[in-house]
Amino acid sequence: MHSPTRAILWEISARNRYALMFAFGVMPVCAVLAACTRWYLVWSGRPLPDETGDPGPLVVAVTLIVFSALLSLTSIFWSFSFTSIDDRGRFGGFPVRLFTLPLLTRSAAAPPVFAGVAALVASYAVWASMLFLLLRRNEPVPWLTLAWQLLVLATAFVSQQAIVWLLYPFRFMRMVVIALMGTGFLIVFLVGTATNFYQQPVAWFTSGGAGFLAAVAAAFGVVHWERRGGWQNIGRVSVRLWRNVKRFSSAARAQFWFECRRKEMFGAGVIGLAMTAALMVWTVPEKLLMNPEKTGIPVSPAVEFSFFWILPMTTLLITSAMGASFGKSDPWGPEIAMSSFHAVRPLTTAQLVIAKWFAGLRMVLLAWVIFVLTCVAIVLVSQGEQVWFFPDFLSSFADLHPALVRWITNPAVLLTIFALQCQAVTASMSVVLSGQRRRVAINGWVGILTLGVWIGVIAWFAQRPNHFQLARPFLPWIAIALVIYKLWCAFSVFRKARRELLTQKECAALLLLWIVLAVGIVFSAAAALYANVLPKELIWFLAIWFLPSGEMPACVLHLAMNRHR
Repeated sequence: MHSPTRAILWEISARNRYALMFAFGVMPVCAVLAACTRWYLVWSGRPLPDETGDPGPLVVAVTLIVFSALLSLTSIFWSFSFTSIDDRGRFGGFPVRLFTLPLLTRSAAAPPVFAGVAALVASYAVWASMLFLLLRRNEPVPWLTLAWQLLVLATAFVSQQAIVWLLYPFRFMRMVVIALMGTGFLIVFLVGTATNFYQQPVAWFTSGGAGFLAAVAAAFGVVHWERRGGWQNIGRVSVRLWRNVKRFSSAARAQFWFECRRKEMFGAGVIGLAMTAALMVWTVPEKLLMNPEKTGIPVSPAVEFSFFWILPMTTLLITSAMGASFGKSDPWGPEIAMSSFHAVRPLTTAQLVIAKWFAGLRMVLLAWVIFVLTCVAIVLVSQGEQVWFFPDFLSSFADLHPALVRWITNPAVLLTIFALQCQAVTASMSVVLSGQRRRVAINGWVGILTLGVWIGVIAWFAQRPNHFQLARPFLPWIAIALVIYKLWCAFSVFRKARRELLTQKECAALLLLWIVLAVGIVFSAAAALYANVLPKELIWFLAIWFLPSGEMPACVLHLAMNRHR
């Protein structure tokens, strides 16, 4: 190519072509959905967003567009993060191969920075326009708010790029700094316009513009500094947050430290922030739709119910995805087969699995800490959120859903929810520990299809109660068959693992954990039936769905096959 800028942009687009195709390809699909929804509301005579009536179609369209927008912006962030990648799939700093070419520093750093900013600004403007089309009517476009959000988004992207390039030798510190910086920009993005923004827009935009220019200068300065040696000139000054001041007491303890060191903090941050984002969506019906005195828009129980499912479903899916990383020797590497470094360690297969399981348990604990701290920070930093959350949301939610509040605040139910999250880590880890790509792919698609069938059946019965009455006599027999199948699977896996790989003590401990989790699920289901939180048939099938079927000894069996392959 005749231009270095074109060559760098071609490399970015070629390496991330599928992510960029998704990021920009989903826009016209959602634009058609927004236009059709708006046309349907007008054509059918249904109420528009500022009128009274059932907002069901509007809520569904807005929800799909919001999630598509989040995925699109995340894909663009990922695609334009211009870094070098080693053979193990780990992200480094700025690609050093460009330093050997006759290029100026600004010619090497400018294309990924400004192209990423342009792509983010353009995509966010499109998504914001779609939401404005659906949620507004006969109102002027809030140009000041949109311009401020675009400025904050651009500054966040450039700052994140500078941090990635600067702190590439310190992966743990880099993740912590990026997480803290992302939280700060999110607060500024959401809270900025809720203060005295409109009274002093010049001051806000002046400070925001200065911040953007400082971020660009920092990104260029980092590349310039790294080109002249960077960390190699002053040595690798590492901050060892996980420093071990004494020798490990056992090989199992060393393996546990190794698992936590490589996977814990990143997974906990992803799970905790995802839970926070899901909780913000969970409160949407209470804040926007369930206050007819202010909005004049009532919400149907089906729409409200669908919002409440976002938090647990998001939590379980993200936890399963992060738990799968414990099944790999290197969470960032492309290989899922066990490395020889781990296979020859002086540990039994059961000890390796238990170390991984306890590391996943600590990851879930840390994720809950991050979730609580992030929610408290958002509520306390934003005065509007604080005033709304405590007197309005909590009181109205307790009045509208007293049975759900009593059920979810039960200590035994809370412990069961936490145990189910740990069970999700174990289940996903069990599949990956086999080291077989075909098994991982098949189990992933089977899980997605099964979940889709469950959701489709529930939605079908909710829309057609007469069909539910026809199927009702068969549901107990289906439930009994599923229980027998899960119990048989658990018994067979325990028996095989006990005969080949587990000691009597280990088998007793795993069996006790299985019994405790099963008892907790049964108790939580009984409490839900007593409180009448959900239809009893749905509670039965949810209890059977989450009933464990020997995933922990299955982890031992799969790792043994992988280890000796």
